[in-house]
Amino acid sequence: MSFFGAAFRFNVVPIDSRFPPQNVVTTLKNPEANTATDFIFIPNSSSPTLKPSGTDLTDARLGQNLTVSWSLPSFAIQEQRFSPIVNLADGTFCQGVQQELAPGTTSTTFKFPTTCFNQTPAVAQFCIFFKGENGESSTGCWFFGDPG
Repeated sequence: MSFFGAAFRFNVVPIDSRFPPQNVVTTLKNPEANTATDFIFIPNSSSPTLKPSGTDLTDARLGQNLTVSWSLPSFAIQEQRFSPIVNLADGTFCQGVQQELAPGTTSTTFKFPTTCFNQTPAVAQFCIFFKGENGESSTGCWFFGDPG
């Protein structure tokens, strides 16, 4: 069931009593992804060897080339972006080189940063972001971290 375009009414009561309650009517801005056809798989089935060897931080191969692949959503893609990020134990993060990819790209090679604010990362991840021609969106991510 899709709620795209359906109107929703919200009653908003401010905490500060000097402001009156408000009724807000809005619709969903983007159509929902179809979970049967828009789920992103890493790796994609046609390139099963283009994937990380696991999910431990050592599998992220910080500072070394890593090639990965993914499946595409079913909607017509307008924009596609790839983003590698490393995080410190306190949640601070540093972004690697973000790539704007041609719509329909199913693999890339990248490197994670080796440090973040001169410290060794505790967690790494990469994500592929898709934006459709009609406002659809879908994302696929792979996470690396030490077990335990």
